[in-house]
Amino acid sequence: MEKFPKFKDVIIHLPIDNSIPPVSQPYRRIPIPLEAKIENKIEELKQRDIIEPVVGSSKWVSPVVPVLKENGEVRLCIDMRRANEAIIRENHPLPTMDNLLPKMKDAKVFTKLDIKDAFHQIEIHPATRHITTFITSKGLFRMTKVSFLGHELSAEGETIGKIRFHNKRIQSAQNNWRTTKFLRPGYGHKTLTDCERRYCQTEKEALALVWAVEHFHIFLYGKKFELITDHKPLEVIFGTKSKPCARIERWVMRLQSYDHKVVYQPGKTNIADSLSRLSKDAEKSPIQLKDNHICQIVDFARPRAVSLKEIIESSMNDQEILNVKEGLYSNIWKDDVKLYKIFQNELCFHEGILLRGTRIVIPSELRKRVLDAAHEEHPGIVSMKARLRTKVWWPRCDKSAENIVKACKGCTLVSTPCSPNPMKRRELPTGPWIDIAIDLMGPLPSGDHLFVVVDYYSRYKEVKICRKITSTEIVEKLKEIFSRLGNPTSITADNGRQFISEEFKSFLTERNITLFNTVPYWPQQNGEVERQNRDILKRLKISIAENKDWKESLLDYLTMYNSTPHSVTGRTPSELFFNRRFRDKLPMINDAMERISQDTEIKDRDQERKEKGKENGDRKRKAEDCDLTLGDKVYIKNMNKENKLSLDYNPETYTVENRKGGDITVRNDETGQIRRRNVVHLKKIQGEWSVFQDQNKITDDEMNIGTNPRSPK
Repeated sequence: MEKFPKFKDVIIHLPIDNSIPPVSQPYRRIPIPLEAKIENKIEELKQRDIIEPVVGSSKWVSPVVPVLKENGEVRLCIDMRRANEAIIRENHPLPTMDNLLPKMKDAKVFTKLDIKDAFHQIEIHPATRHITTFITSKGLFRMTKVSFLGHELSAEGETIGKIRFHNKRIQSAQNNWRTTKFLRPGYGHKTLTDCERRYCQTEKEALALVWAVEHFHIFLYGKKFELITDHKPLEVIFGTKSKPCARIERWVMRLQSYDHKVVYQPGKTNIADSLSRLSKDAEKSPIQLKDNHICQIVDFARPRAVSLKEIIESSMNDQEILNVKEGLYSNIWKDDVKLYKIFQNELCFHEGILLRGTRIVIPSELRKRVLDAAHEEHPGIVSMKARLRTKVWWPRCDKSAENIVKACKGCTLVSTPCSPNPMKRRELPTGPWIDIAIDLMGPLPSGDHLFVVVDYYSRYKEVKICRKITSTEIVEKLKEIFSRLGNPTSITADNGRQFISEEFKSFLTERNITLFNTVPYWPQQNGEVERQNRDILKRLKISIAENKDWKESLLDYLTMYNSTPHSVTGRTPSELFFNRRFRDKLPMINDAMERISQDTEIKDRDQERKEKGKENGDRKRKAEDCDLTLGDKVYIKNMNKENKLSLDYNPETYTVENRKGGDITVRNDETGQIRRRNVVHLKKIQGEWSVFQDQNKITDDEMNIGTNPRSPK
């Protein structure tokens, strides 16, 4: 096959913008019936020197888009949209058909010169051919010739062309072509997003109206038109006197550039209304199917009602009920039904059902179902007992109700917390600056935090203002304090990240200081400094109320506090710490400034006040010793609730590993993670129904109960 001819001495050099990153698009799958035709077309273009194979790789790659002609042949098109973005546009006034056609008004004879594939006459310079690279099933190729199209001209012209040319000058020109009067420009539809589905119905209707106008912008802009809707409120909302919400107000502004009028049309006469009723549901995803399956399981697990027919059938096969029946008729009671003998005067059979008065005696195999039905929606122990007593009975029915409530995981996870352990007061150190407590308070409105240090012996207090609360900042503050007062023996702190970091621990280890971290979420264990924080915060609020500088007020408060006798020791903190009294604004005689000796009075007074505080605190808090032992299963209190419906306790189970008073160490049964909590943050798991059922079996001692219901057990 001969090579395709080309213009002599004409080569096109494509201007490429190198700042645009090249795009290599993947191969698009071709329909199987077209593969052979495309391969033949590629081979033909290759032999005619219209395309050439690419050796190696190419940064620019465009996909092939085959178009099937009416005669069955294939036109090989290339999607060059991404490549065209890198072509620099040249500014040249190109003539349009509207300019050319008037110049040919007197032309009568037109030469028909139809050269086959004449649009491949212009050659592309080899240096810029790489941007035309396209991918096929045979590999990479690139264009060597330029493609372009044109218009067809004739003396008779074309009907549509005439109308388009004259309709701008002839009034009612469209009447010459009646068919177009009844054609619709098009139809449109839109799937709402998840957010849009939550709009109210009026907002959805307004959104549809705005979207439709913008969708058909090419037909509506610059024309006066009517917006027909079957939602009556839109007439008012899009009117001139409406005051809609912010969202609809924005939509109204988007339509201000259109000359439109909203017209109400009842839904039964609105043609577009059928489209909104023919939507097809999307296929359910595997996750949705899995959710539906889980919902079916949950629905099946719901307690089912117990019918009288089931009770009759179960009573006929229940050995315990049969033994009761035998005891009522023969007055011979077997050991396993001794508890029924106490109520023999109240028992009777009616149509195969054992009754105690007006209450049904439930057979053994149905008791679990009855308990589940009575515990539906999770009533408490008292309510559940009252509910059962009105209709059913069996021996130890109340005990079974208590056990089912205690064994219910849902009730346990939202139940009230355990009572705290009785207080354990800290012993007074032998001297000042031996045991100290530290804590951070803030942030304040200025962004500052307060670093509070309290001595457990003298109650002497120092407060430092911190702009940052990092471990480095805390270490620097402690260095300054220790340089004046020396190193203490121990420090008690909470579990803030500053106090558990390696930097902080290393600082204390270098100075031979022991660190005690309190139980997480239990600030009462460091109560001395927490109580001081409350007093400091109170004074700062007062300074703000009086429009004073809170930093100056803080210094004045520390001076006052360290110079005032403490309610527990009866001595001022400065007196116990420095063995002398501070001079302040109040007058004092010289004898009062003499150094005083410490004695056992301070320790006795401290112990007395602490014991009294412990007694009052335990009484108010209803404290009692915890019954948790090693190996018990517990739930941990949920300390990070997201909303009002969050569970009070996390559903993961933990095992008690260690206990020191109210300080409990537990291990996660699944992950093995160790946690440390106070007893009030734990809820003991009472057990499963099967365990309680075994515990409810009648013992030998209970079988020896006499016939007198009031006889002692």
